[in-house]
Amino acid sequence: MLRQKKVSRVLALLAIGIVALGYLLYLSKEPGPGIVINLGFYEQRNGKLAEVSKNIIAKQSFITIAMVKAIAPPSCPNKTMVLYNGPTIDGRIYIPYQRIKPIAEEWVREYRQRGTDPKGLETGFFIYIAVLDKKTMKPVYLVIDSLSYKPSEVRRDTRITYQLQLIKSVSRIAKVDTHTEKVSLIKLLLTESQSQRSSGDYITGTQPNFSPSPVPPYYFKTELVAIVTPENLTQKLPPSYFIWASGKLYMKTPIMIARNVEKYSGTVGVAVDITRTNAKISIYPTIAIDKNIVSRIKNNILPIITPWKGSSKSWGGRGYSFCDQLFLGPERSGWIWIWAYPVYEVEKVYICTFGDGCSYTGDSVKAYIADVVTKGKEIEGGASKEDFPTEIVNLMFKGAKLQRLRIDETGLADGDLDPEESVSHRLIFKYFDKCSSDFEIGVPIGSIAAAAACTVFDVPPPACTTATVFMSAFQITLSAESQNIMIVGGIKNYGDDPEIPNDYNKAEEVYIAKSIFRYKEDPPWWQFWRSTCYYDVPAGVYFEFK
Repeated sequence: MLRQKKVSRVLALLAIGIVALGYLLYLSKEPGPGIVINLGFYEQRNGKLAEVSKNIIAKQSFITIAMVKAIAPPSCPNKTMVLYNGPTIDGRIYIPYQRIKPIAEEWVREYRQRGTDPKGLETGFFIYIAVLDKKTMKPVYLVIDSLSYKPSEVRRDTRITYQLQLIKSVSRIAKVDTHTEKVSLIKLLLTESQSQRSSGDYITGTQPNFSPSPVPPYYFKTELVAIVTPENLTQKLPPSYFIWASGKLYMKTPIMIARNVEKYSGTVGVAVDITRTNAKISIYPTIAIDKNIVSRIKNNILPIITPWKGSSKSWGGRGYSFCDQLFLGPERSGWIWIWAYPVYEVEKVYICTFGDGCSYTGDSVKAYIADVVTKGKEIEGGASKEDFPTEIVNLMFKGAKLQRLRIDETGLADGDLDPEESVSHRLIFKYFDKCSSDFEIGVPIGSIAAAAACTVFDVPPPACTTATVFMSAFQITLSAESQNIMIVGGIKNYGDDPEIPNDYNKAEEVYIAKSIFRYKEDPPWWQFWRSTCYYDVPAGVYFEFK
């Protein structure tokens, strides 16, 4: 009887040990704290969307590689920092906490120093994904897009997970699901007892605060061809356009530009208000990739491409506010601007095999805002009639054209605004946004960058004009992050305003600038039967009243 009890105890302990071992093995495969990006692959078959993730991930005939570049905080000399570059493991990208920690902590420190709650801040990173056919080494899937995260949520006990849906022949992410969760204590102890060398260790080159890692068997390589930031523009634009903040040079970045052209005219008003929206305020990047963009520009051939709005913001968050307005009498002009750090970059993208060299994939273009100056909850900026951005407007019209606004069921249904008539930005944005892409205020990053086009592309005068036109056509969007909530404000014809001399009660034709490039919006994954939608985007946003 005693022996039977001992055997029972041993068996019970053995069973507990097996369960514990199984749990530890499970935990060893589960990612630790940091960022996890799971990839799901789909393709269209016979008019239906079929998931092919198992075929892509399990088969030896495909290789999936990825690169992740985080937007660097203001104190960092780099514009972006590589967090991951190499093959994915079972369709997963894992960026350990220790790798993202210094970037996130610096963002949090910076915003606390400004008196701004860092919990509201969201910044972004760019993700490059390719699935290669192992026989040909040609991409079957090729995606360049943006994702965002909250630096305040990057903690030693937290895992941020993204589930991405990628569709064959679509250059952007079809769907993103994000969730944040606590990591179990046992997993945390296991993670901290191990070195951080995991699938996330594939980093080509050396980054500040990170140890150099071995070169992976397959990886992305990017070669910077041209980059424009405020530092490039100090000799091209007036000194009043620039300010030093947080040890970095920021610049006035237009979000509304207006000209009341005629002498015989009424007084017109333009207003922007993001104070009254409950949605997150988001500034999205614009991205494009195509073959031989750079060589076409240098050969004085204008590349005709189709950009897209990034899936997630490069900067934004909840709780920020900005409000300003302009009243313009006859022959007066003005603009509304924010202090921001715009970036426009062109790079050659290669896919490399260790020991066998690199193959050219295409030229990518990214236009984005890396940071905005804030003070408390306020976005710093203003409105002015004195230093009208003539240089930026002239460049903008290299890559944009005027269109008269006629919007049904509004004051502009007949093509003009009568005295005391107004139209909201919501209706104007919806008029352009035929694809429900939530593209709102078109910020003319390309027009700003085009001031340095000839210098950064290093091209002679004929090709210089081509480079200027190409760059100036790129707009990014400042949006309220919801298709049902938009930036508040609008335009109004005040007619004869008693406080403004020499104005008249006169109907005003209203024109708006739009980019020469049409943007694309791929259908959501659940509407796979729809074709890609193309739409025009407002530039500036530039209004002209005549």
